[in-house]
Amino acid sequence: MNNNKKHAQVLQDHFKKGKTFYPPFTYDRDVDRFEHVNWRGDFVPELVWIAVLVKCYGFDEAKKLACDIAFFADQADLFSTKYDFGIVSSYSFLSDEAKQRIIQKLKSHSDFEKIGRALSSLITLYPESPISFLAQGFQEEADYEESYKKISDILRELLYRSEKLPTMAQGIHHDIGICTGKLLFAPHLKPKNTDILREYPDTPESKIVASYIRAGTQMISMSIKSKEWIKYFWNRGRELGTCIIPPENELLIGSIPQEVILYHQECFRQYFERANDLWESIEGNYKIDFYDPLRDEILLSLACRIYRLTIHIVSFLPNWTEDISEIFVRMVIESYIYYRWFIKRGAKEDYEAFYNYGLGQQKLRMEHIKLYLRGEGLSEKEIEEHELDIGYLRKHRMPEFVPVTIGNPLGKNLRIIAEEADCRELYALMFSPASSAVHGMYDSLDLFYSRTCINPFHCLHKVPFHWSKSPVTTYGSFNCIRITDWVLSDVLSSIGQDIPDKMPGEHFVEEIIDKERIDTFSKREDVQRWIENAESFRKRSKNEGDEQ
Repeated sequence: MNNNKKHAQVLQDHFKKGKTFYPPFTYDRDVDRFEHVNWRGDFVPELVWIAVLVKCYGFDEAKKLACDIAFFADQADLFSTKYDFGIVSSYSFLSDEAKQRIIQKLKSHSDFEKIGRALSSLITLYPESPISFLAQGFQEEADYEESYKKISDILRELLYRSEKLPTMAQGIHHDIGICTGKLLFAPHLKPKNTDILREYPDTPESKIVASYIRAGTQMISMSIKSKEWIKYFWNRGRELGTCIIPPENELLIGSIPQEVILYHQECFRQYFERANDLWESIEGNYKIDFYDPLRDEILLSLACRIYRLTIHIVSFLPNWTEDISEIFVRMVIESYIYYRWFIKRGAKEDYEAFYNYGLGQQKLRMEHIKLYLRGEGLSEKEIEEHELDIGYLRKHRMPEFVPVTIGNPLGKNLRIIAEEADCRELYALMFSPASSAVHGMYDSLDLFYSRTCINPFHCLHKVPFHWSKSPVTTYGSFNCIRITDWVLSDVLSSIGQDIPDKMPGEHFVEEIIDKERIDTFSKREDVQRWIENAESFRKRSKNEGDEQ
């Protein structure tokens, strides 16, 4: 399969509108065909009462009690028939008289005591709940600590829609719709038997019914007439405990053993020496065209940029973190794509365009600074005395003759340049995804700069992850070092120099992950002595700081 065919398959089932590709279920030229529902935010508070009944009495008894409550609520008020009494917020529209009639009916025709005792734990934590009247006389008996644990355990499962408890709650809500007459079926259709949800998710039949029920539960969003209860439910979480952030189980900078840090330094020193030997060979044998050196200057400078960026990430372990490493990868790949394109397709005018673009960027920068200084009240003479970066430009061309290009230096976007340089996979798999880390888009903020609070009363919200660096990964350093190997090999080959059987980056990758080498290194006498001295210095510094 060639590259063009592979590229054509990406998102081919989506609809393109402007620069956005829409999944088929969500796109229509005239109307919104798909509406996202907020399960955790909206549906969990509405169905939590059913989940409480299920936890207390099991599916069958919970269904009977919930249907009793909803049925009598539907009959209790002249205007109640327009509400869905499978959800909590609907009960806020009942009059006090209607609530009393519901209580009397439940005492006569159901088990009001069971209902009150079960819901008392919920009402203890949420006293302003619209269904608090159902626990009348019982919440005083409820123990707060027991209620807290019980509801937190329920919420911990209820937050995930496809788990067994929320699936059962949705099934009972479906049955409430049937028993109150809100959910009607055409003559040729029959309601699903929700009793099979007791077997969920262990049988294929229960999974089918669960999918059907979950699809129907979407209609709850149209039944919610007020969000006061929903907002109260979640904001009440502030009073029900602080945020809980789970401990990191990934490798962080601060948890890397000292012997591994020393071993890394040793591996990097050897990498630098091997790479430096290659650079000396390049500098001693590369025959630059002194009459027209622009091509050689650009190619060698791009190679040097790739190498220097790699040095920065490889030499400094804190740069191995997930977020920073993606930024380095993107910069390295961008330069590599330009390098490959110039090698493969670059003509004299392309090098000239690249050169002029760079000068134009300096000119544009200088003009912006001038504009700023004028706005600050400086005279033209005073601005000229600053000289700005005009000296740099004059080394190349007079600023008056330097064009300024706003777009890409080669007149086409980098994706096209990557395709023409046979770097499409690098662009699609590494460069493009790293855009989020460079520009701070939501996915990178979510992945690298926030953590999920697991307090079930807090709706799995995010908290800023500011107290430590992101986990360490070899993704950025290893990819940068491999690309540098490619470039150095290419330059050596272009000047007829021998390419080592194993390039410096390949050596480094093998050595840095070799556990036997690490163990041997850590047992060396000089390494142990260094670690002991460092630990002694750390303790001494801490004691001195405590005394002060």
